[in-house]
Amino acid sequence: MDKIRFFKMHGCGNDYIFVDEREGKAEDPSALAVKICDRHFSVGGDGLVVVSPSEVADCKMRIFNADGGEAETCGNALRCVAMHIFAAEGKNSVAIETASGTRKANIASGKVSVDMGRAVFRADNLPPVGIFALNFAGRDLFFSAVSVGNPHAVCFVDDYGFERGSGETLCCGSGACAAAAVAVRSGIKKPGKIAVECAGGKVGVEVKPDFSLILTGPAEYAVKGELL
Repeated sequence: MDKIRFFKMHGCGNDYIFVDEREGKAEDPSALAVKICDRHFSVGGDGLVVVSPSEVADCKMRIFNADGGEAETCGNALRCVAMHIFAAEGKNSVAIETASGTRKANIASGKVSVDMGRAVFRADNLPPVGIFALNFAGRDLFFSAVSVGNPHAVCFVDDYGFERGSGETLCCGSGACAAAAVAVRSGIKKPGKIAVECAGGKVGVEVKPDFSLILTGPAEYAVKGELL
């Protein structure tokens, strides 16, 4: 199609561009992500989310990072899709199909809570052990491998500056879940509701005794338009 309709939303500053395939097909979403996420020559965003019909849920979403790579899931994007469906259809309970499973979300008091599943303390593409060391700038840092639908390596440090696919973002919902889960597992925090402060704001992560996770935070519209 000559024009691509899109809307842009963010969760605590982690901004995504959404194309709803129920209104028109997004051809080659990986290449489209690289083009449309450029903050200087296009709309600009941390990634592209393609929303499409689902046979098992209210909708399906695929996430493409700014570099074109496809991600398994994203907590902030899940909240935004749920809010979008709420705004369009009035549903305050939404099921969303992702590459890592179907996730349920609820909207209340302007915030979205998403069942992120259960944290697993091993992750694909990471060493097959719970804790491993990597050398950064001449010092060994110890990481915990954890998957919350997508892989994370969690390390408690005084400063930070790395994130797969899109570079450092203002907030990472799945990353907040991973950090909270590791904090509980390591004894830094007790199971329950944990406030996680990101550069773009705070999200809440409830870590249950079995390491099931509930992510709660805002989801807001920023822009709607057409890409020529």
